[in-house]
Amino acid sequence: MDQWNHGYPNKETFTLDINESTQFILFQEDTLVGLVSINPLRNKNFFITDYEDKSDNFKIISRLGVHPDYQGKGLAGILMEFCENYCKSQEISSIRLGALKNYSKVVDFYLRREYKVRGEMFVERTNHTYYIMEKILRGNK
Repeated sequence: MDQWNHGYPNKETFTLDINESTQFILFQEDTLVGLVSINPLRNKNFFITDYEDKSDNFKIISRLGVHPDYQGKGLAGILMEFCENYCKSQEISSIRLGALKNYSKVVDFYLRREYKVRGEMFVERTNHTYYIMEKILRGNK
């Protein structure tokens, strides 16, 4: 998958996540096996769609990754479960994210987790189209 091969994410992106305490990591024993970021809105492309949640009380999930040696073991699901529970504990009303449109395995992963496609965005840097997806959390404390 080449979506991360265009200078993103880079050291500055990870440094910002770390400095803002928005990056979370998953270890198995002493090995870093996965990570994810739970961010406020940073990307203007997330404004271009029609969300069910009209409030500003949302978070963006980004940079979800699992080390290739550990993929297929349910770790992405564990990371997303953490994200959703974390956002619920913060009384966040919804989560938004982008999923590579032509990567059906990832899109299906989010659909199974009850995310809904709300629109699309084309990212010139990667030359890919992404689904913008949303999951409503409010009332699920």
